[in-house]
Order: sequence, then C-alpha cells, then structure tokens
Amino acid sequence: MFKNKIYILFIFLSLFSFYPKKIFPFYIGASLPIPLYYNNINIEEGKEREGFYYFKGLFFFPLDNWLIGGETSYHIYSFEEKKDNQLIEKSSLLALFLLVSAEYYFDNNKRGWFLSFGTGICETDYQEKTNQGYSIKFGGGYSYVLSSSSHHEDGIFQIGIEAQFFRNRFFSNNALKSFFIAPYLHIRGKLW
Repeated sequence: MFKNKIYILFIFLSLFSFYPKKIFPFYIGASLPIPLYYNNINIEEGKEREGFYYFKGLFFFPLDNWLIGGETSYHIYSFEEKKDNQLIEKSSLLALFLLVSAEYYFDNNKRGWFLSFGTGICETDYQEKTNQGYSIKFGGGYSYVLSSSSHHEDGIFQIGIEAQFFRNRFFSNNALKSFFIAPYLHIRGKLW
C-alpha cells in the first residue's frame, strides 16, 4: 500500500509537465551514492552487514533561493550470519522512504553551494515482517549547470554528502535503527 501511494504521487506530479499552460516550473532528478560511506544498523547479534545500496528519485518546485518538494528512495541492506567462519545464512532488509525535502542555495540562481533537509516516513521489510517508522536527513554540497539556454536550464549536476537516520517502528524498544553518511552524485533537470 505504501509503494502504491508513492507511484500515484509521482504520476500525479508528472502530469503537470504536459499541461499546456505550464502553471509552474517543475524539476525532477535522480541520485546515486558514491561507494564510500559510513553505515551503522543495530541488526541482530551474529549478523554482519555485507552490503548497502540505494537509489533516490526527487521532484522539486523552485521558490526564491529554495527548491522544495519531495523524494523517494529505496535502500537495500544485505547481511551474513557466520559460525566458525562458515556461512550459515544470508538475509536482506529492504527500506522504502518518502520524505518532504528542501534545498537552500546561497545563490538565488540555484547554483553553487547548498544545504539540504528532509523528514518523512519509511517502510521496512525484514524477515517477512513489514514495519513503518520515520526518517530524518540533512546534508549539503555544490551544484553547477551542465548546459542551459536562454529559456531554461537543461541540466544541473550536484555532488554532495548527506546523513540520514531512520527508525522502523514509532513506539518500540526493539525497533531497528540505522544511521549512515554517504557522498552522492545527483543530476536534476526541468521537465520543460
């Protein structure tokens, strides 16, 4: 159900790019992490985190020095359980995030240095159990134009670093918690 809400939201927002009067500018983007990161998750004793991957999609509306909108990201944690150096079991945790986010640019052309903030909800799937919780993030970086014309910017390239925390249950002593810091590459462009 959570995933369906995200799909509906993105379909609804993307319709504005085809609206003939183009009510307001609309940006979309995608981010991938650079494979240098710090990640800590309080998984069960005896299990070691073997890998961590994520992909993020974003949409923003411009407002003065701000870009305000939302993002959805999909995180995959993989774990190994060993005994006497022998692999016993492999498992994975899937986490889906929907955040309200904003980026503040020190230049009102939305280039150069920026700060980012976000908060929202997450849904995790681990060992056939699904839980909902919350997440917060903050970060910053540098943004510059890939190409532009007199009417609009065709593409923006950003490199940044962000820290994110999530807890997969709102009120539970046994909630899984994760904190990670990751540099990332991001490409953003207007839909018109």
